[in-house]
Formats: sequence, structure tokens, C-alpha cells
Amino acid sequence: MGRILTSPAKVPPFSSQSAVQILSAAICVLFQDWLEAEKQSPGAYFPADRIDSAVEQYLRELATGDAQRVTREGYERVRRELRRSW
Repeated sequence: MGRILTSPAKVPPFSSQSAVQILSAAICVLFQDWLEAEKQSPGAYFPADRIDSAVEQYLRELATGDAQRVTREGYERVRRELRRSW
């Protein structure tokens, strides 16, 4: 009889805290760019409330420390601009 081969445990992408922080920084830049583009050329629909909720969640999950300071400040700028403009 043949042996049943088992695959090694799959590690989900961005499973480490440092990888999550890198992804969070990229999301922050995306939000900043999206917000700026929307201010320059408003479209029919801009999900400001959903972005605001996501920013709140990302801020809660963001680790504290000097390495994340720039990302945290970026999220806070996005949040202020959303609340001021929408």
C-alpha cells in the first residue's frame, strides 16, 4: 500500500507582526493617495464611512513604537481629513 503524504502546514501570508506592519503601512499610503485623488476629482461614490471604520481598526491593531510612528501619523491624517471633508 502507498503512504499518504501530508503537506507541510501552510503559514498564512503576513502571519508575523513585522509583515502585518509592512502591509499596514502600504494600506495607509493607499488611503492617503485615494483621499487626495478624490479631493482633486470627486467621483459619484466615495466610501468615507467605510474608510474611516477601517482606519480606526488599523489604528487599534497597529503596534506601538518608533517604527510604526509614521504609519500611525499617516492614518491619523487620513482620519482627520475624512472627518473634516465628509
